[in-house]
Parts: sequence; structure tokens; C-alpha cells
Amino acid sequence: MDLSEKYRLLGNDAHRRGDYHKAIEHYSQALQISPQNAQLYSNRSASHFMLKQFQEALGDCHNALRYNPNFTKALLRASKINLMLGNLDASQEFCRNAAAIEPENLEIKNEQKAIEEVNENLKLAKQSKARGDYHQSVYFLSKALEHVTENLELKLQKLDCLIEEENYEHAERYANELMNSYGNNPDILFLKGKALLYSGKTNGGKQFIYDAIKFDPDHNNAKEIIRKLKKIENLKDEGNKHFQEGKRKYAIDCYTEALSIDPKCKKLNSMILANRAAAHMKNSDYMLSLADLNQSLQLNPEYTKAYMRRGNVHSQLGNFEEALRDYYQVKQRDPGYPEVDNAIQLAQINEKKARHKDYYAILGVSKKASVGEIKKAYKKLALKWHPDKNSDTPENKAQSEKKFKDIAEAYMVLSDENKRRQYDLGGNLEGMEQGMPEGAQFDVDPREIFRMFFGDSGGLVFGNRAFGGREAQQFAGPREGEFYSTGQRGNYKFVFRTNSAGRDYY
Repeated sequence: MDLSEKYRLLGNDAHRRGDYHKAIEHYSQALQISPQNAQLYSNRSASHFMLKQFQEALGDCHNALRYNPNFTKALLRASKINLMLGNLDASQEFCRNAAAIEPENLEIKNEQKAIEEVNENLKLAKQSKARGDYHQSVYFLSKALEHVTENLELKLQKLDCLIEEENYEHAERYANELMNSYGNNPDILFLKGKALLYSGKTNGGKQFIYDAIKFDPDHNNAKEIIRKLKKIENLKDEGNKHFQEGKRKYAIDCYTEALSIDPKCKKLNSMILANRAAAHMKNSDYMLSLADLNQSLQLNPEYTKAYMRRGNVHSQLGNFEEALRDYYQVKQRDPGYPEVDNAIQLAQINEKKARHKDYYAILGVSKKASVGEIKKAYKKLALKWHPDKNSDTPENKAQSEKKFKDIAEAYMVLSDENKRRQYDLGGNLEGMEQGMPEGAQFDVDPREIFRMFFGDSGGLVFGNRAFGGREAQQFAGPREGEFYSTGQRGNYKFVFRTNSAGRDYY
């Protein structure tokens, strides 16, 4: 046995034991004696491969093929390594050459299939990202990475898509995996910082982004996001200063500009929205304040101060049930929160008072107001608070619907002599259902009243004789001496009108 063969056998034995470094040493000794032996290069390539020394393994494949171009094992290993590295064209070329030599080789066929799958998944990932479907893009990139296991660029694409789909927890875990494999790579540090920042961990995120700049002073993406953060924080501080000085318009302008810089800084933007809401409150713009606080809590559902502030806004709007819900949230999250106990107690008192509605206050008339004055007040307020005219935001629509219903209810009661007398005496209006047709209801759609008052009755006007001549809920019409009555019998709602002469209009 010559010395080259002896070293080859020692290398094979070391490789089988898993001592790949010793195997490489022995194969290298054999190659010093037989430098043109393709099998020795192939064997050493296998040991480099097991140590994830892919460039060295690929180099030995090239050397083996230099001395034996038809060495299918070397061709197949070169194809596998290039696929793992993401060199798809090279992988395809080596695999095609191997298939030309051994067309029925199952391992080669499987390699060809894997290359095709990777190409297809990368194409689908690109298409998904282009249409903003980052979840699908992550899925296809993950499928491609099952074969392309050593391509950092592809892994960074997946990490970036995880951040874009706002899956920050997964992104943070994946960034940690990449750091374990690649160390303090500036791109990984930047993307981990971005994931932390957008998930609300502002300080931790900033630190990783600064670390990215430390390892790569020319990292433009990291420098850009730091520039944005500084601008947001400066505008927030400037807005706070204006607010404290009573310059609320300037404060609102600063907060608004800050919110436009980076919508994905959710926790920071949540605080700025709550600050802008405070400025709107000081201006008595409660609906704008409510909209800001709703958005603030949508961005950060754990923001206790925003719950407290929204409770105060609801109290100002007379929405005491909603106010109590927010105050209870504050109490649950922070039992010692300043003033929350007093706020709860006051809201409970006001909520009880609100159950007995002040219909005169709702219509803005005195207790001595005539039916004509009541009709005039209803007309003005119903037009002002009609939900179709106040639907620009969900908050305005909800508030207008509540007011619109209260206005209609107040009008129904105060425009009817009997109901008004009973209301003034503090009586139970629900008891007025006695004497109505079977199944009649006190609650009437305020839009029906509006249509009856302003026209477009929609064919809902019927003669009272069809219902046995018994009227239900009655309220004054828009013309003197005219009244509308509504009710329900079985599955049928009815509305009819009668003038002072007692004649029916159909």
C-alpha cells in the first residue's frame, strides 16, 4: 500500500468517526503525494461540507472535476452546495451535467426538483411582496430557505417581510437566530432594532439601530430611521412645551406633523395622539379628542393614561356608561391611579341622573315652551344632528345617532299634552302604553319621526280605521292642529296623521 492510499484510508476512518478536521488533515497529506487524484479532492470536499466550510468544499469539487469532468458525485455535491448558497444558475448547470451522465440517477432527479421548487417559491415570494402580501411572501421565502440554507440575503428578506407584516414577536425571535449564526452583522442588528422599535420597545430598538451604525458607519437605513426618531421626539417635546404655555393650536400642529413621519412607530405615536387629544379637550373639541384617543388605544391597548383621558372625554359628552367602562379599565390596570376613584364615583352619580332624561334641556327650550316652540327646536336640532350629516368619523356618527334619538324622544313626549303632563309630574312614561293596540311599542325609530315631520313618509301613512280607530304614540306634526300617531300591531308598524277636525289622511 502506497503512502497516499494509507492517508486516504486514515481520512476515511476519521470522517466516519465525525472527526472532520483530522479527516481533512489526512486527505491533504494524501493530496501532497497524489495532487491529481479526483477521489481525494471529493473526499476532502465531503469533510469540508460537514464543517459548513462551503467555499472550501466547492473549491475541492472544482479540483475533482478538473481531473475527472464526468465525476457525478462531485457534480452533484457542487450542485447541492450552490443551491444552499443561493447560486441557482450554477446549481442548475452542475445538476444538468450530472443528469447527462446518469439520467436515471434518483438523487440527481431529486436535486433537479428541489432547484425548480426554489425558483418557483422565490418567484411567488417576489410577487406576493409586490402586492403587499407580506404574510404570503414569508411563507414562500421559508419554503425556499428549506433548500437555500446558507444565503443571508434571503434570510434578511424574510426578516424584513416579518416586520412589514407587523409580526414583531416572530421577527425578534428570527433576528436572534440570525445573530447566533452570523454575529453582529449590521443588517441583522438594524432589522432587529426596527422590529423592537415598531413593537413599542423604543429604547431597545434604538440601541440595536445605533449598534448597526457602530459596526457600519455608512448604514444609510439605520441613519435614516434614527433621523426620523429624533424629529418625532423633537416635535413631541415642542408640542408639549406649547401645550404647557397655553398655545394649543401650535401644540396640535406639532403633534400632527410628528404623527405623519413614521406611522409604524406605534407606541410613540400612541403617546402623541393622547397628547393631541388633551389639546383638543382644552379647546372643548371633544369629538376630535375622542377620535384621537380611540386611535391611541388601537395602537397601544395597554396605555392606561389614554383610558383615563377617554373616560374624561366620555363624561364631558354625557356618555357615562362608556366613561365608567374606561375608568374601570384604569382601576383594573393601576388601582392607585390618581383621581380614578373620584371619577368613577362622579360618573356613577351622573349615569343615574342621565336615566331620567331632561327633555327640555335636550331640545333647549324652557318648561313653559309652547308646542310651536318645541316643534321649532326639534326641526333645528334634528337637521343639525341627523346621522347622515355627521358620518365623517365613527365617533361623530355614534354621537349624532344618540343625540338624534334623544331629540326625537323628547319631541314625542313634549309635543303630546298627556305625555308632557305625566313627564312634568315625574311619572313613568312606560305606563302610557296602556290602552294602545295589542303589541304597540313606545320606542319609535327617530328616522320615522323625521320623515313624518319633513316629508318623504315612504308610504308609511295609513288610516287609523284599519286598526280599529285606536291611536298609539301621538306627537305634533309640522303644521298647526296636525298630529301624528305611531304604533305596532303584530308584525305591522303603522303611522297615521289626523288634523284638528279629526279627518284622516291616507
